[in-house]
Parts: sequence; structure tokens; C-alpha cells
Amino acid sequence: MIPIDFFSKLACADEVQGVDSAQKLSVQELLGASSTGATQQFTAEVEYQVVGRPRDRLRRAELEQPEGRAERERVSQFGKKSNDDCNSKPLIPSSISHLQSPAAAAVSQPTAYSLQPIASIRPTGLIGSIEGDQKLIETWTSMIPEIKEKEGRANAAGNTEEGEIWRRAGNALSGAAINLEKVIKGESEGKSEEAQKWREAAEQKARVGEFFIEAARAYGQGKEKESENWHNAGLEFHFAVIALEKAIEAESFGKSEEALTYRNEAEQKKPTAELYTKAAKAYAAGKTTEGNCWANAAYALNNAVYKQEEVIKAEVRGKVVEAQILREEVAEYKQKVKEQQWAAERLQGRDVNAAVDNIAQEESLLRIETDRTLIETWRTMIQEMSEKMKRVNNVGHTDEGGGWRDASNNLRNAADNLEKAIEFERKGNLEATQKWREVANHSKYCSDLFAEAARAYNVGKTEEGKIWNQAGQFFYYVPRNLEKAIEAESSGKPEEALKWREAVEQRKHAGELYAQSARAYAAGKIAEGKSRNDVGNAFKNVAKKPEQAIEAEAKGKAAEAQTLREEATKYQQKAEEHQRAAELLGQQDA
Repeated sequence: MIPIDFFSKLACADEVQGVDSAQKLSVQELLGASSTGATQQFTAEVEYQVVGRPRDRLRRAELEQPEGRAERERVSQFGKKSNDDCNSKPLIPSSISHLQSPAAAAVSQPTAYSLQPIASIRPTGLIGSIEGDQKLIETWTSMIPEIKEKEGRANAAGNTEEGEIWRRAGNALSGAAINLEKVIKGESEGKSEEAQKWREAAEQKARVGEFFIEAARAYGQGKEKESENWHNAGLEFHFAVIALEKAIEAESFGKSEEALTYRNEAEQKKPTAELYTKAAKAYAAGKTTEGNCWANAAYALNNAVYKQEEVIKAEVRGKVVEAQILREEVAEYKQKVKEQQWAAERLQGRDVNAAVDNIAQEESLLRIETDRTLIETWRTMIQEMSEKMKRVNNVGHTDEGGGWRDASNNLRNAADNLEKAIEFERKGNLEATQKWREVANHSKYCSDLFAEAARAYNVGKTEEGKIWNQAGQFFYYVPRNLEKAIEAESSGKPEEALKWREAVEQRKHAGELYAQSARAYAAGKIAEGKSRNDVGNAFKNVAKKPEQAIEAEAKGKAAEAQTLREEATKYQQKAEEHQRAAELLGQQDA
């Protein structure tokens, strides 16, 4: 546990020197205050990091799509409608200077604060009624002229960023009113379920507007960090609402799968938004260091989500190595999120050791359950592949049968390796768990390559089938070499382990070249397919020689190992020439 004197030192710095000076209390002091393993893992600096700002993504989206212009036009329309006959008591007061501030609530209730749902503060007797919804529309739209006035004043004073935030606040309230009009339309047509969905979208859009209003206020007061995090929270919720609106539209047309995709997208945005909200509340309360931690956690989660999207794109393109590197980056960002959250909660003065232990245990059980389900699925697939092998072998299609045989064998290896990962997970050895999961993933990919070979043979694409088979045969050694690296690491031979891991990367590269060749054949690009196959053959020796060198070194044959490595270097140069030629041919075909 971190000694109390650390937090006293931080509090004293807050009072005497101000929050900016308190922020400079380094992470090394935090780490020095405790010798526990948990605090030693927290190595990221507690500094404010500006990475992948959501506001930049929104600006790009507005430039690429017409929604931005249309939304600005709707702002003016709603403003005109509300000026003449708005006589209801504002739910968000029409005088923005008296708006109940989320930041003020954060100061008084730093851990329990949440924005009050709009639906819960309707005028008595009008909850859910068309009259109540109309008055709420009038309330929101009556605020827009004053917001536009503030936008204009900020821009005139050269504060264009503040002006932009006010503009977005107005757009959000305009969008909330539009969604509430859809509620009224749905209820009047007897579509109560659809109306309820649009009510949710309206409430969330109004929440976005509140965040932007807070961001603009803080900006005007020179509170840059607080402003940026209110703004970022608003942007993330903005993206979530856009996805929700698309989901509702898709559902209205009976496109359930498309709607589910959009709803999942909306849910993915919310955790990041909540982290930005916590950062903004901490800054509003003068807790700069805590705010930095929450902000860093939000940025890390943002990057994790982005990198995960890149993983999927890489897999679609068949870039196995690139996908694996991206997965590792995702894991690093997720770890960063945990570290920064842990630090922020510590700075709140909570004793979170028990909570962290409970969360870790729950996550472990969930991973084991997920892996168990996956193993069961794989075992079923193995049985199906074995039956296919028997059927096609009985009619003399031995090439296809061989593909199903190798696919089932490698999938069996994947299941066995995942069983090992589960055992290490139960023992609490997360490092070993991760290593064996990696082996299992590579065995599964190898199985996929052989399955592609079998499918190609099945439809008479013999040449394509041969190359898929080559890719599988070559990639087969990736999990084998990785197992050797793990064995060397567990035996205290880090140098040997590193060499085996380098051999793994060589195998992955060559195997991927064969897979690219097969994909070219499948796309009808025969010349490119042949060229990429030649590149794969050229890299074959580049990959094999280091393996032979490691084995020679293990037998004490240092001279032989050196010769093999020199040969690998020569093959590497020739192989790279082949690869450049193949890439040029691929560009010409495209």
C-alpha cells in the first residue's frame, strides 16, 4: 500500500504551490512510495498526453459528409420556430449563463456525479406526452440563438476554437430537437417502440450539447485541459449517437444485422467518453494529476480501439505479420488504460487493492470460459474435417483429403496449446498464458491455410491448391519454432530464445508470401501469383538457414552455424530483388 505521506505531499503541493506544481510530482516518487508489484508495474508518466484527438476526427467527418452543413441549416430553422411562442419553463435554462453545470456537480459530488437524464426532468404531468415533448423542443431550440451569439462573439475575438465548440453545442441541441420530433411522429402513428428509440437518441444528443457547453465555458475561462476533456467526451458521445441513429434507421427498414453493427459501434464509444468525463470532472475540481491519469487512460483506450480496427483490416488483406504486430500494440494500449485508471483511483484516495484483485480474477475466469468455448468449437471442426478427409479419399481425391488431414491436425495442435494456456491462466502465470495463446493462434492460422488448399482442390483449382498447401507446410514451423523459444526462455537461455523468435518472424514472412501468391491465383492474377510464388521460394532458404544455424550452435558447431548465417544473408539479398519485382508486377496488374 502507498504510504499516506505520499498523498499528504501531493495535497500539500496542491494547497501551497497550486495544482500545476502538484502535477509535477513525478511518477518515480509514486513508485518510490511503494514496493508492491502493482505499483512497480505503473511506469507510465502521469503527464497530459495529446494523442489522436477526437475533435480532429469530427472535423474530418464534417468535411467528408454533408451532415455538418445540413445540421447548421436546421439550427437556424429551430431558432426561428422557438422565438415567438416559447413560454415553457426551460429544462436546460434558456439563459446559458445559468445552466446547471456538470462541472459544478463534479466538484460537489466527484465520484457519484452523472448528467441527469433529460426525460426524468420533464414538467409534472407531461412526462412522455406529446405536449411535453413539444415544450422540450421549444426549450432546446430557444437556447440556440444565444449559443449562436456566443459563437459569433468568440469568432469575432479571434477565438475560433471556442466558437467551433459553441457551434457544435448548437448543432447537438438542434439534433436533439429533431430526434424528439421523430418521437412525436412515431407516437402519433402508433409506433411506440420506434418512438422510444428516438427518445433515447434525443436524450443522448442533448447530453452531447451539455458537454460542449461546458467545454466552451471552460475554454472561455482559460481552463484548457478541462475544456478539452469536456469537448472530447462530447465528441465521443457524438459519435455514439450518430451510430445509434443509424441503428434505429436500419431497424426501421428491417436490417437487423446492420443495426446490430451500429449499436455495437455506439457502445464501443461510451467507455472512452466516460473516461474523458472523469478527466474533465477532476480538472474542474482542481485535481490536475488525477485528471491527467483519466485523460491518458482515455487516449490509450481510443488508440486501442483504432488499432483493433487496423488489425481487422490487416487480416482482410492477408497481412498476418502486420496483424500480429498490431495486436501486440492493442494489448500495450489496454495495459496502459489499466495502469492509468489504477493511478487515478489511487489519487482519489480509494483503497482499490481488493477491487483490482477481484476484477483480475473475474477477467481471468472470463478468459478461461471463452477459451473453453473456443476449444469445443475447434473440436467439432476437427471431427468435421476428419469426416471430409475420409469421404474424399474414398473417391480418390487424395490431394483434397491431404488438405483436410493437415487442417485437422493443426487445429488439434491449436486446441492442445490453448489447453496449456488455460492451465497457466489458472496458476496465475499470465506471461506463460499469453505465450501459449500465441502458439495456439499460429496453429489455427496454419490450419486455415490447409483448409484453403482443400477447398481449392475441391473445385478443381489445382495450382492454387498447391500453393495454399505450400503456405501451410511452411507456416507449420512457426508454432513449432515458437514452442522452442518458450522452452529456451523457461530454461534460462534468453539468447537462444531470441534467435528462435527471429526464426519465427522469417517463417511467418515466407509463409505469408506463399499465401499472397495463392490469393493472386484465386483472383485470376496468374502472372502475379507465379511471381509471388517465386518470391516465396526465394525466401524459403532465408528462413531455413537460421533454424539450421541455431541447431548447429546447440551441438557446439559454431563454424558451421556462422557459415549458415552468411548463406542466409546472401539468400536474403536475392530474395529481396525477387520481392521488388513481384511488387512492381502487382502494381501493374492493379
